[in-house]
Amino acid sequence: MPTSNDSDTTGTWDFALSDGSPAELSVEAQPGIDGAAHVLTIFFGPKLGSGFTWDAATAANVARTLLPPDAHHSRDMSTSVGTNHIYRSVRLAATFPASDFFTDVGSHTVPPGTCDYYCRSDSFGG
Repeated sequence: MPTSNDSDTTGTWDFALSDGSPAELSVEAQPGIDGAAHVLTIFFGPKLGSGFTWDAATAANVARTLLPPDAHHSRDMSTSVGTNHIYRSVRLAATFPASDFFTDVGSHTVPPGTCDYYCRSDSFGG
């Protein structure tokens, strides 16, 4: 059950991983090309304020299960907060308008179907 839910297309859920460590999942959806709601953004990590952290291997294992099934690794990019792992997905490109694809830095457009994940080296939000 979500711990917060601003609408039918967003929510935050708290749960535990198989090792018992607390985790948090936040999801945001928006209409795709077909007009139906599709997941646009996922934030997933250790529960904020829990004192738990994940190493890069744990984050990678979790992130890969959340990528579109046809996503292929494109490249890695070093950033000030960690390595950004960039993927491309034909299915994702067919789901959202091209204008929905941009980089976090400077809002530059990227090819449709681009998605990414990274394991922050700092403590996000806390």
